[in-house]
Amino acid sequence: MSTLVEELRSQLSQAAEDAVDDETRDHIEAAIELVTDLPQSDLIECPVCERVGLPKRIANHDYKTATTE
Repeated sequence: MSTLVEELRSQLSQAAEDAVDDETRDHIEAAIELVTDLPQSDLIECPVCERVGLPKRIANHDYKTATTE
């Protein structure tokens, strides 16, 4: 399972590859650098409902009401 930061970096990389305009590509590459500098979080994504949270909370949350206990 990839993290949200990894997914964001992947999407930005694809956008940079597809960018036609050099200035647009420069902005996207600058965004990739900013994403790389983001603090790494211990958040995970629930494989069932895709909610993101701390591992302990995700392990104990209610999928139907999206609440934590």
